[in-house]
Amino acid sequence: AFPAYGGAHGYSAILPLSAGVHTVCAWALNVVAAGTNPQLGCKTVTVPNGDPVGHLDGAAYAGQIVTWGWAADPKTPSAPILVHLYVDGKLATLGPANLARPDVAKVFPAFGAIHGFFVGIPSTSGVHRVCAFAINARAGGNNPQIGCASVTVP
Repeated sequence: AFPAYGGAHGYSAILPLSAGVHTVCAWALNVVAAGTNPQLGCKTVTVPNGDPVGHLDGAAYAGQIVTWGWAADPKTPSAPILVHLYVDGKLATLGPANLARPDVAKVFPAFGAIHGFFVGIPSTSGVHRVCAFAINARAGGNNPQIGCASVTVP
């Protein structure tokens, strides 16, 4: 775009940021002492806290309780993790989050797409509370709840 300046004017940086949401901005520093330093732009960056993330997208009755969503652990971003499913406060089953979810990969490119789950749970009649937990890839970490839903089983 600017051939007179040559090609050696790019930049990159690795910033040690704590977990949370940060605004990262860049400025062009003027080599003339009296000049201005224009801002080139800012981006919002979210640094995961190290615990798994995910979402229970839904739960419904289809011959059994079926659940679907996604889960990933930033400590092992490309590896599937387990999801534990509780019905009415009791562990009912577990399953791997290892199905393709290209929509997750678009939002979290470092995770890739293989973090979806679709798990069935046999159940009795009635209204049941289903909760999903993303299981930490390493022992000793938190296993956050990623969502709950009510399902009526005829």
